[in-house]
Amino acid sequence: MPVTAYDLHQMALKRIEELEQQRDVLLAACKAQEDYDRYLAQCGDCPTLATCREVKRRRDYARALCEAAIARAKGDLR
Repeated sequence: MPVTAYDLHQMALKRIEELEQQRDVLLAACKAQEDYDRYLAQCGDCPTLATCREVKRRRDYARALCEAAIARAKGDLR
């Protein structure tokens, strides 16, 4: 049975929903990490500060990739 435009549209909508769910999980993890970052900021001369900054950089990068994937998937619907 051939795949119709409607089928493709439904698959794209499902993929967007999956990506948005992944983003929501990532954002919840980011929120928890940001709370932890605020806690660590109270430490002053924390010996792990460089590590914390690297974690934040990676988290921000992952968040941007997630948002870009959703934007691309939504663009494919047009």
